[in-house]
Amino acid sequence: MSLPSAAADTDAGGAHLRLLRDYKLDPQACAYCAKCHDGCPTYEATGDEAFSARGKILLWAALKGDFGEIPPSALEESLPSGALAKSRKLLQALDYCVRCYHCLEVCPAHMATVPIFETMRFELAREQPPPALHRFLMGSVMPNRSLSRAVASVGAIPFSVFPFLARRVRMSGKLTRWLLSLGERDARMNSLAAAFPTVFLGRREFSLPASPILRSQVLQAIVRAQPLAPPFGDASERNGELRPMGYFLDCLSDAFMPAVFYGTTRLLNRLGYRVVTHSANSCCGASALNTGDERAFVAMARSLAREFGDLRDERGRPVKTLLFTNPTCYKTVAERYAEILGAEELARLPQPVLDVAFLEKELAGLPDGAIQLSDELRSLKVAWHNPCNLDYALGVKGSRVLAMLKRLRLDITEYSEVEGCCGYGGMFYLRYPDDAAELSAKKLRLWRDEGIDLVLTNSAGCIGHLNATAIRERISIPTLHWVEAVGSSPAD
Repeated sequence: MSLPSAAADTDAGGAHLRLLRDYKLDPQACAYCAKCHDGCPTYEATGDEAFSARGKILLWAALKGDFGEIPPSALEESLPSGALAKSRKLLQALDYCVRCYHCLEVCPAHMATVPIFETMRFELAREQPPPALHRFLMGSVMPNRSLSRAVASVGAIPFSVFPFLARRVRMSGKLTRWLLSLGERDARMNSLAAAFPTVFLGRREFSLPASPILRSQVLQAIVRAQPLAPPFGDASERNGELRPMGYFLDCLSDAFMPAVFYGTTRLLNRLGYRVVTHSANSCCGASALNTGDERAFVAMARSLAREFGDLRDERGRPVKTLLFTNPTCYKTVAERYAEILGAEELARLPQPVLDVAFLEKELAGLPDGAIQLSDELRSLKVAWHNPCNLDYALGVKGSRVLAMLKRLRLDITEYSEVEGCCGYGGMFYLRYPDDAAELSAKKLRLWRDEGIDLVLTNSAGCIGHLNATAIRERISIPTLHWVEAVGSSPAD
């Protein structure tokens, strides 16, 4: 697969998101100024050039034969000249990257750094294929939602029968009171009810899948019980019907926190939309990008195009917009699919939109006080964690999200002292758990010192990782998807 062309982007639907076409994809355009060293979590931890963005671009140029200088740490003495693609150290340099996109934001030459790294991963996979287990997961489990749900359900059974085997995130008294103040169904279908069960083996954390009963209840509610909350007086169409809105159910949320889907559906219902999902939508392919499985990425993209290419609601109306509540999935579809799909396939797909950008506009159109958050929720001291994909890759800064949420009268703050990656990204989280845990622990310790009750974000990976670290560090600060909090607001 080649690098994505500059014309490969779809429009962000007026959402004012940063687009890939604004950045250079030719590695020789790099100025080699090393400004990407500042703020790079892996370079700052090691001081190793191969673990910086500049070092990886040098390696990419060397792989292509365009540049001769190679960071020494990426070489293996036993390899013959010209066999750089077989270097295990080079693969380590790519894996020791959190895919935070900070280098993309600070680069004065406007290099599309992470897409270049992903292309390198595909190139190396021809000489160093992903492990057999990864290939099985990417090729068979992830594209098949029924199979991935079955695997998740089996994994949840022992801990449903013996819940004491897992540890759970603790909550402050104020947060517990908010959860108890919700209606019976809303409280049951909130991720805090299960408290993110996690098992630890040494320093490795294993977040446990959600109960298959909860997942089934959420999906049944979306299919059969809409509207889950009454729409505002002027939010529906003149004939009283809700407008159709496609919704992509991302893999991580589906497996570990399906309550995100319930909260999103409830909020969209209140805004006058009826959620339309595909019963078995496959993975967007972001997981295959991280593991370097090019064949699986292409297969997942084509599968998603078939599933959503002619999505219609129960009345046969075409769905024109597809909402994503995970920025990684949004960015993968909006940026990378043009490499694989033809013009006709792309034209048939609903317009992808991201939760914070789309709902920002929708919420801004409501009169002040239209959404009345409960006193219990407004009494909480909340921190916002801006995911790297949202912040650096898409250019949506925390201040923009805070303005939206503060308009709803949430007491929410973003702390610049711990701005940046929480440690969940690419293969870094799996290959280097100690380093990943330290990045998130630093954030949680500061939030604890500031008296935070709850952290909100919109990345499923960050949610799982921050909650697991909070459990390990015994810090009583859960992390929740923001739509679960706002979507649980009382119905008028």
